Amino acid sequence: MSQKTLLLVGTSREEISLPAFQAACEALQIRLEFSLYAKGEAPKLYGDIIYFRDPFNMGANATASKFISSLVADNPNAVYVDNLKAYGDLFFEDKLVQYNYFSDVMPVTSLLTPKSYDAGNYDSDKYIIKERLNAGGKGVFFNKGFDFQEDIFLLQEKINIEYDYRIICLNKKIMPYALKRTAKRDNDSVSKTVGVHELTELDMNFANKILELAPSFDLIGLDVAVADGRHCLIEANRSPQIKIFQARTGIDVIGELLASKLDLLR
Repeated sequence: MSQKTLLLVGTSREEISLPAFQAACEALQIRLEFSLYAKGEAPKLYGDIIYFRDPFNMGANATASKFISSLVADNPNAVYVDNLKAYGDLFFEDKLVQYNYFSDVMPVTSLLTPKSYDAGNYDSDKYIIKERLNAGGKGVFFNKGFDFQEDIFLLQEKINIEYDYRIICLNKKIMPYALKRTAKRDNDSVSKTVGVHELTELDMNFANKILELAPSFDLIGLDVAVADGRHCLIEANRSPQIKIFQARTGIDVIGELLASKLDLLR
């Protein structure tokens, strides 16, 4: 079999999982190409396996549908991670879209509009404000100190989180270990990984409930918190940064993902 190519397509150079992809590709004898999408351009890109890694649907890096359509047309025989082949398929990273999937297991969330936002009545003890597209704990506000923009922010019920867990699911299989992280407490604090958590039966049951509601993605990260005695989904990420996860757990998630895609190409 001739050497296959993995094409990673991103909107940012800050792809911290890239070394893990490089190691997995080397082990599987796959050639790796990382293409940084430039807005407004639709260059000729080729790959046997294609993986859209970044959120493409909102903000300054929003990708034109023309780019996605062109890439798919140029690669009709490729295998696409998560089977994402259209512009609309990339909207899952929008937290409001996620809430529409997972409202039964997430804190109560609503779109923040000029009508619903009133700084005088906003109770920061009961609610937090989130950007609809964010990652790494950024874009979360615990007080009134931010510039309001319509349709960019969400109002979410505040819950009492002590720790949360980054659970990784591959091909609908839940990895047995998760990363345990501290909770973000205010505008300046950051979440920190503090250890590895072996999932309990209760954790597994909750994660399976989320997978039943989620699209059938090949790889998905679930940020799950235990708050006030119950499990709660904070957010889901279809392109999780898993460099730290692999280093802490020893589970070669990327290698397994790429091997499963190679099997489809044989």
